[in-house]
Amino acid sequence: MFAKLLKHDFRSNALALSILSAATVGMGIAAGFLLRLITQYEDFVNNTEEAGEAFYALVMSGSIISMSFCILGMIGSFVATFIILLIRYYRSRFTDQGYLTFTLPVKNHHIFLSAFLNIVIWMLIAWAALTIGITATILIGTTGTEFSPSDVIEYFGYYTELPTGYVVAAGIDTVVTAIYTVVIAMTCITLASTWVKRNRILLAFGLYYGVSQVVGTLESAFSVFTLIGGAEDPFYGDVTAIYNDSIIAVVLMIIVKLGFIAGGYILSTQLTKKTLDLS
Repeated sequence: MFAKLLKHDFRSNALALSILSAATVGMGIAAGFLLRLITQYEDFVNNTEEAGEAFYALVMSGSIISMSFCILGMIGSFVATFIILLIRYYRSRFTDQGYLTFTLPVKNHHIFLSAFLNIVIWMLIAWAALTIGITATILIGTTGTEFSPSDVIEYFGYYTELPTGYVVAAGIDTVVTAIYTVVIAMTCITLASTWVKRNRILLAFGLYYGVSQVVGTLESAFSVFTLIGGAEDPFYGDVTAIYNDSIIAVVLMIIVKLGFIAGGYILSTQLTKKTLDLS
């Protein structure tokens, strides 16, 4: 039954989310061609001298604005996917639809887990679409110009020079942060939906903001105390040694976020075990 619930959750917004992912890739390709036009402006000028500078300025400004909208659109599609999935979680668990959901012959924690996995799967799809879109923008926009994809790779190659321990810790922290974001958002919706009858979304936003501020403060405190107490001067010391000192702060934040994940999961499942007023 859990598999059927997960399948139902996955299909519920499949059309809208698929369109958003496809649109993300499409906007990435469009942004690539616009970037190519911008980076090859000299050839464009030579081919349109008879059109005058005014026409050139109009086309270039339009290209820059359009490319900016495409990039913002890709980011917006990614954010919209997350919002749609959270709305789906709220409606399927804490509105009239929730009556049916909580009467299904599945364990209580499976109801939360199904929604969580559904969000994770679709966010991975959205992330893949965003990555493809950005890659398309870079490849189409820079190949054959004075810039090249290798310049971008060389720029990000800086991160390969960081200490291995820091890179591994940062990678784990990225994954944990993504899971933490989803679980805390779902937990805040659960709390708001079981505490009040009105303004649930507003309360959920407030709770999420409060938790984010607490975690952000802890992260800043850990970073500052780690650098101050480290073996190297944070301003003039060896960069590699400074990153090694920062590993402690990253590990501490991983532990904190894992605690919030576990706490959010337990709290949400315990709250939904009680009789919910879904009106």
